[in-house]
Amino acid sequence: MDTPAEVLEYAAAINDIRLGSCVALALLSYDYVLTFRQEVLYVWFAPFNFGKFIFLVIRYLPWLDHCAILLEVTLPYPIANLCRIASYWHYTCCVLGALLADGVIGLRTWAIWGRTRVAAAFVLLSWIGMAVAGIYYFSLYQTGGITYEPLPPATPQIFGCHFTVGGSDASFKMYLALGSYQVVIFLATVIRGSHHLRNHPAHVMSIMYRDAFLASTCLFIIVASNMILALTDSSWQYGLIVIYRAFLAVLPARIILNMREASMSVTGEGSALEPPKIPSPPSTRQQSRNVSQAELATSV
Repeated sequence: MDTPAEVLEYAAAINDIRLGSCVALALLSYDYVLTFRQEVLYVWFAPFNFGKFIFLVIRYLPWLDHCAILLEVTLPYPIANLCRIASYWHYTCCVLGALLADGVIGLRTWAIWGRTRVAAAFVLLSWIGMAVAGIYYFSLYQTGGITYEPLPPATPQIFGCHFTVGGSDASFKMYLALGSYQVVIFLATVIRGSHHLRNHPAHVMSIMYRDAFLASTCLFIIVASNMILALTDSSWQYGLIVIYRAFLAVLPARIILNMREASMSVTGEGSALEPPKIPSPPSTRQQSRNVSQAELATSV
């Protein structure tokens, strides 16, 4: 049984989740406003396929996640089972978001390597290893690490779910699996890019490398920070994971939108809202190069 002081300490961590939720919602809203036009042009009226389904899940699932988060931090009289369900939903969606985001980043890496079978096997095995380890340690963290406790008597009312966390080791290993994947993908991108970038690649490839470096670096920094916070049992890890969830939606969605926009500009295809534009015919060599780059982009 936790002491009253420990329970109060855990209850105070709710403020960190509230702060993280405010930052995450601001980030999601700001990015949505900036990219809404791209989404309408390149996604809404495109034929429905698996890629479009993945984009919509990545894009809109975080808004549902925050319903559970808001429930966690605003309940006036916490109910243990309800708090546990909200927590499971929140963290499960976060892990699902990480798997989908890393899948998009892996597809982009496969495209950079020319969609070869060797590259496909490498990316797929790396992703499966990360997914198996991440899900395993996540299950340990959820089943053995979270316990809801009532506040001690005569304590001022604190809104939200009051929980203790004893799964820091499992949490650290989960983030280690996610971070290791980011390092592997980043190195694969650097190795391939050392050749491509020296040869002044086409616009599509430049965008792919730009998004690759930004996404991998950003996600790794957040994951590494969460690893440190998990080791030190800092309450800031609860707020940072909410922000991490927002980045798991923003970054892969940006990758998909940027690639669709770039590939359409290369092939001369317009959006579903306007008729296709007929570009001036390029040279045969340049046309072949552009089509090749566009094919790489469409796989992301």
